[in-house]
Amino acid sequence: MKIPKKYKGILKKNKDKSKIQKEEKEEIKKPPSLKKRLKNFTVSAISHAVKGMPTCTQEEIDERMSICQKCRYFSNSRCVKCGCSCNNNKKFLNKLAWADQECPVGKWPKVEKKEK
Repeated sequence: MKIPKKYKGILKKNKDKSKIQKEEKEEIKKPPSLKKRLKNFTVSAISHAVKGMPTCTQEEIDERMSICQKCRYFSNSRCVKCGCSCNNNKKFLNKLAWADQECPVGKWPKVEKKEK
């Protein structure tokens, strides 16, 4: 059966949309390369140190963690967008515990700490 010209364009658009959606799903599952993760962490760590290493309270960390767990970029305790490890521990290597950091997709903002 021959497909009329006016329908070929519609079929092509639908095929392109499904291809884009498939690529987006694959992008979400694939974390950044080790080189990119190291760069992201280094930039964040230097920025954190320059700003005086402000930390979040455990409640703020838990709130950020619950937001991350609901996000489509969260996989295997890691943010697939930036590559950072996400846990609710108040440790140095935990981006969720750094008050001066924010979510790479804008889900949670920086926490403004008032100086004493």
